[in-house]
Formats: sequence, C-alpha cells, structure tokens
Amino acid sequence: MTTDILLIRHGQASFGASNYDVLSPQGRRQAEVLAAHLSTSTSAPLDRVVHGNLMRQRDTAAAYLQQPGVNGISQQQEHPGFNEFQAEHIVRHYLPRVIRQQPELGQLLTGENGFHRNFQPLLLATLGSWQSCEFPREDLESWPAFRQRVRAAMADILTDARPGERIGIFTSGGVIAVILQQVLGADDSLLRHLNYRIANASISCITHEEGQLHLSYFNNYSHLQPADLVTFR
Repeated sequence: MTTDILLIRHGQASFGASNYDVLSPQGRRQAEVLAAHLSTSTSAPLDRVVHGNLMRQRDTAAAYLQQPGVNGISQQQEHPGFNEFQAEHIVRHYLPRVIRQQPELGQLLTGENGFHRNFQPLLLATLGSWQSCEFPREDLESWPAFRQRVRAAMADILTDARPGERIGIFTSGGVIAVILQQVLGADDSLLRHLNYRIANASISCITHEEGQLHLSYFNNYSHLQPADLVTFR
C-alpha cells in the first residue's frame, strides 16, 4: 500500500504588515475553506498533521484540527524543518548587488511602498544569487542548508510513515518546491519556477511506495470558492 502525503500551503499571510507571520483575514477564510474541504471530502481524515513552527503554518493546520470529527483522530507534530526560507532577508541582502548588474530593477523601488508592491519580481531577481551562494552572510540560511533541512525533515516523516497512512504537511511554497525538486529529480531552478505558482491553501500530493516518492497531483485549489479566495501571496 502507498502512503499519501499532502503538501498544503498555508493561508495568505499579512504581507506588508508589521508582523508578516499572521494569517490575513483572507488567509483565515482560506484556512477555514481548506479545513472544511479536507474534513468532508470522500477521503479518510488525515492520520497525521505535521507543520512547521511558523504561526501561519500552525494556524492553517489548527483550522483543520478544529473541524468536527477530526479532533482526536489526527496526530499532530511540529517540525521546524518545514519552515520557509527567509525571503525578505534574501532580497534585502542581495538586491543592491543585483541592481548594479540590472539597473532597471531599481525602478521597482520607486513610488509608494515599491519594495512590498513589487516584492515578487524582486525576489525572483535575487533567488539566483542566493542559490549560487554568492556573498554569504552568517545570519542568513544558505540555499544548500535550506534544501538539506527540508530533505532531512521529509526523511524524518518517511521514517515513521506507515502503508495506507495519510499525512498532511502544512508548510510554505518554498518548502513544497524543494520537496517536489527531490521527487522529480529537477535542478535548482525549480524553486524559481514554482515558488509563486503555488496558491495559498492549495494541496499537492505525493505518494510513498517501496521507498520511492511519486507526484500524484500539484497545486490543487479548486476547493477555494468563490474564485476571489484564490491568492498567490
């Protein structure tokens, strides 16, 4: 029998607020809709719920655990290996160097709140420098360290996985991209291709059978109705 592992991205966080790591009102609604979907779908309840120790991950998982009929069925586990990479710190560290090579990026910083308003293209422009380990900083987790942390966390989960078990990992987009990179045998560019295509409160599914991981489906957010619930940041 296979083990199903659902990779679930947290609901929308409070980007641009004083504390990013809090679900926005939209994010709370997404978490509620996701939780209802997971608890009422034709599949059995999750046997195990795993999340990082970021508040947005915990609270998205908590919405599911509070559903009628779920409490007491699903085991809960917190694993910091599923925490997201330090996106804003990466941009702030690498952007000045990238702008010297691509001066046109400086235009994205103009106007009111330009940094946050254009954060996605700024992050995409700096991820390559982070992944190539240029100009490392001691207090900034490197790309190899992040990738190894996520893979080690997955190994921990798989060590205890039982055939027929359904495991839900409530985590973040970068973590999901690293796991899928491992499953698909893809190169490092997959992080840049997938990071902003994974919707908030979406579900991707991989299966584990006879020591092998396989992708079942990716980035399902059809449960987010009405359509204005769908966000990618």
